[in-house]
Amino acid sequence: METTIIVRVLADTDAVWLPLRSWHALRPANVYCGRVGFANGGVPWESGEPTEAGRKAAQRAIEEMAFAGQVYVCKPHRVRTLGVRLSDEAEARARALVGLPGLYAGWVSAQEVAKHSRRPPTLLADLWVSERKLIGECGPDAYRRETALVETMLLPALIRGYVESNADVQGRVSYMLTPGGWTWLAAGNAPPDDDLGGEPDPDVAALYRERLKASFARLDTVEPQEPREIGYIPLPVAIGGLKLTEAERG
Repeated sequence: METTIIVRVLADTDAVWLPLRSWHALRPANVYCGRVGFANGGVPWESGEPTEAGRKAAQRAIEEMAFAGQVYVCKPHRVRTLGVRLSDEAEARARALVGLPGLYAGWVSAQEVAKHSRRPPTLLADLWVSERKLIGECGPDAYRRETALVETMLLPALIRGYVESNADVQGRVSYMLTPGGWTWLAAGNAPPDDDLGGEPDPDVAALYRERLKASFARLDTVEPQEPREIGYIPLPVAIGGLKLTEAERG
């Protein structure tokens, strides 16, 4: 039950923080509200258990995990559902179980963003770094794989507010180091190397993918907490000053 819970919470969290490439439906507003409330409220908790007994067992388990410091639980203002956020240790364990890189990968990737950026104050276009600058030139198939890799490596830094992401209307993502991110890198205290030494659990990885898909569907359909909130707006297409490549067209 404990593994199931941390993997479900991880998927719900990642759905909020993965770069926004789709501008249809309600996702931009829901992602914005989810990110703004995450530090204090985490993500809304839904056990996913089909029976009352299963839901009660999950509730007891999450209370025990909160007592042990594996998760943080709160009751957000004006929201009935509990908010849940993983501890650093629980997040690292969940990412290893599903085969995703952890905070060390986020630190290394944030350094790469810094190499292509200028530290503020400067022009906005000098702060946003196109994913293509991080990937380099490659064909359409490799481009899609590499963008997904960049996303997953930066996720731990995105969740902690060290890096921000946004995209243009065509779904091309750019990344920007926040002031906290610059401070994080300048301190030079790299997280422990969490290089994945073993194979992920295929059943747990399947659970993560299933929950992630369901979380995206919820972001597309649930009314935002703030009804008047429109959420994120796309970046200008020319924010990075780069022409569209064949890989991006494909």
